[in-house]
Amino acid sequence: MIIYILLGVVLIGYTGYVLGRNENKNVEQRMAKAKDLRDRNVITDEEYQSVRRKIVLDA
Repeated sequence: MIIYILLGVVLIGYTGYVLGRNENKNVEQRMAKAKDLRDRNVITDEEYQSVRRKIVLDA
């Protein structure tokens, strides 16, 4: 019985680790996309700062 509980805890911990790792990649991709938009003059520097702030607060 204890083994099942420990297995469940390990499984939940691993799932959290995997989801957290993917979230970091998502943040990096969003930041890169915002920078690309700014570099191509699609958005202004002020809009870029606003987008960056939102990405950081969402993370």
